[in-house]
This record gives sequence, structure tokens and C-alpha cells, in this order.
Amino acid sequence: MFRPHINVTSGAHLKTSRNAPAFTLVEVLVATALTLLLMAAVVTYFGDIGGSVGDARANLEMADRLRSAATMLSRDLQGITVMPLPPRRPEQGEGYLEIIEGPLGTRVSPQTVAVIKDTGAPDTTVGDVDDVLMFTTRGRFVGRCQYSPTGVIESDTAEVAWFVRGRTLYRRVLLVAPGMVPPNAQPAGFYAHNDISVRFDPDLKVLLGNSLSDLTRRECRFAHNPFQYPYDARGWGQLGLPTLRECSSSKWSAGQVTPPPEPVWANQIDFWAAAADVTPPCVHPWPNVDRETGTMSAYMDGTRYTDDVILTHVIAFDVKVFDPGAANGVGEFVDLGYANAQYNPKLMTPPGTPQPLFYHLGDPRSGLVGTATRGCVYDTWSFHYETAGRQPGDQLAGRAVNGFDDDRNGVVDDAEELVAPPPYPAPLRGIQVRIRCFEPDSRQLREVTVVQDFLPK
Repeated sequence: MFRPHINVTSGAHLKTSRNAPAFTLVEVLVATALTLLLMAAVVTYFGDIGGSVGDARANLEMADRLRSAATMLSRDLQGITVMPLPPRRPEQGEGYLEIIEGPLGTRVSPQTVAVIKDTGAPDTTVGDVDDVLMFTTRGRFVGRCQYSPTGVIESDTAEVAWFVRGRTLYRRVLLVAPGMVPPNAQPAGFYAHNDISVRFDPDLKVLLGNSLSDLTRRECRFAHNPFQYPYDARGWGQLGLPTLRECSSSKWSAGQVTPPPEPVWANQIDFWAAAADVTPPCVHPWPNVDRETGTMSAYMDGTRYTDDVILTHVIAFDVKVFDPGAANGVGEFVDLGYANAQYNPKLMTPPGTPQPLFYHLGDPRSGLVGTATRGCVYDTWSFHYETAGRQPGDQLAGRAVNGFDDDRNGVVDDAEELVAPPPYPAPLRGIQVRIRCFEPDSRQLREVTVVQDFLPK
């Protein structure tokens, strides 16, 4: 007899499944929380890895920019056109070398200026940032020229200035191309369209292009006072020198703008503060200067913003000269005026030791003596101040070359009869430039040192 097949096992299974215990709400919440914690840990881990990679990349980029700046500076220094043995004669057409050793590092401690904004404590990471390095050099230089058919010109010589404004390192390049400036060139706004070294002739009332012979004379150089001996550039103080943005302003008259009469000094600066931070103490707390950009307020309409920018977040640009008599005759790189002493041409040193050359604040007859707030100056100088005079109508001109014993000391035309000697009448064997900057995200420091000797090859 046929019997229908009954799947008892299947029925039992269905009954058991319907009665099996499920996860409770608490268990589900705990599992979800653990999952979220695990995911958070994974995200944090990968975030840390990403941050580390980002910091490493930023540090590598900073190191690369620092190396590029050092390479560019080294190349400029290798091409210097003048023998650093002052004074030089303009007719030799050598150009110049000028070093302005700001007060920071010698007479003013950087830590009295640089502070940590959050705590008010001195910032020991900040070094000497007020030195200025200017010279003429050989190389391949390309710049703007509105008088050229192509709008650009090339020259194998240029006037170059390295300086820091706030915490930005600038390299101002002005080509030596005297034949490219026409008689009708207008001083106002000249640098908006031209990168040519020029001076303003007060008699002819025209701009003239500079040659290397012209640049031997201080009154013809960029950012110097062209109207008053010793034709000083130190008046810019902590501003360093004028930037290209300022010089490209329609209000800037090439060859006629003079530095302020006194240095502009400000203490309690946080050099690590964000660029957008305009509350004191910030990077640019000087009078008549835009706090965010560091541009002088009178020349904010300049159109060339970054052509001269080399490096940002710079907290040290320290220029030192080699003095064979420093360190008890051992010789080392030092700041100009490192002993804060008055000029003494008859300084006595121990027998067999070299004479210190740069210990003093400068020969006062040069007009470039260092003070508590004004820097010392090394300059290859111009001998024409002795022959042609320091200024038009100088009655003392020629005393040292006239063949007479003007000071009646028994010696004809000796050094004591000089009326306008260089501030440091000494050969310069070499210089050392140290550049330090920081990376704002990783808060890491990097530093590079450039050394250039000027000994005959």
C-alpha cells in the first residue's frame, strides 16, 4: 500500500529555527561601537601616515628651495666683478661689493627682538636677519626692457642685492646695460617695465644707465641716497631694501627716492606667526608698512609682486667676513665691528699674529661708522672721493694726492691726509652666508651655509 512520504526532519528543522535565540539590542549596539572604534583607529592610523608623508614632503620641498637659493647665491658670488681691496678706481670699470652688517647679532641680540607670541619668551631660533649683501657680478641675466623690440634684454653683468624683508629673502637684479636707457626715460614707474641699473642726473634731469665704472661710485647704486655723502643705504633699517613691488609703483621715481633719515626699529616680533596674523607682535610691525605684506604703504600700487622673491619663512640671513686676526690670530668668520671698538690704525697686536681687520665700527672719515642702531659697512669704495671730492665743491679734495705734506707730519700724501677713506681699508679674503628657514606645517628648521673666497686663483 502506498504511503505518502513525510519529511519529519525538515519539519523539526523549521520548528527549531523559529525558536532559535537572536542578538539582543545591547549586543548589536556593542558590536556597532566596537566596529566604529576599529574604523576610527584605522582612519587615525592612515591619517597619521598621511600627515607624516605630508610633513616629509613639505620638508623635502623646503630643503630643495633652500638648496636652490644657496646655489643661486653661490653662483652670484663666484661671478663678482671687483677685487675686494678698497679703494677701487672708477676708470678700471670693476663695479663694487658692499656688505651692510645690521645691528642684530653684534650690538643687538636677536632674542631682544624675536619673541614667542604665546608665551612672550625670547625666540632662540631666530638669528641675524638684517644683513644686506650687494655687488656686481657676471653671468647670464635676462630682464624686462620697454625700450627693446622684444620687451626683454640680456646682459652678462648685473647689480645684485640680497636682503630680507620681514621673513622673506629677496634677490633684486638690475642689469648693467647703459646703452638701453633713452634720454626721454621717465623716472616715475621706471621699474614697472625695466630691470636696468640706473641713476638720476640732477644736472641733466634725466635717467642714465649705469656702467660698472659708474657703480664703483656709491651715489649711483640701487637704494642709496644719491644726494648726500656718504650716499648711505643703511637708512632702510629693518626694512632691508625696497622690494620690486614698491619700486614698480607709479609713485616710485628711479634714482631719486632716498632712504629714511633714521632706521626704523621695532622689537618684540613673532617671526613664526602666520602671514595673515595682523595682531601684534607680528612680522611687520613697522610704521607706514602694511602689516600683512610688509610693503611700504606709500607704494602699495606696485604691480610686480614676486619677481624678486627667493625664499619665504626665513629667520636668519647672516653675512660674515673672514678676519685673519680674529680669535687671537687664528682667523675666523666674524661680523663687521664684532669688538664694538673705535677705529685705531695703530692697534698693537702680539708679535707674530695677524692684525685684526674688521674688529672696529669703521673709519669715521668714511661717514659710515656703525652705531647701536646703524650697521657697519664694508665697501670696495671709490678713490674718486679723494680726487674729485666727496660732493661738488669739496675744498678738501686732493689733499692725499697733491704732493704736499698737508698735515705736517713729515710724510707727503700719507694715509693720515686722506679725507674720504673706505670704512675698512682692508682686503676681504672671503665671506660666509648662513640662511635659516622653517617649514610652518611641520615646524622643522633647515639651514644652509655658503662660503666664497676671494683669493686670487
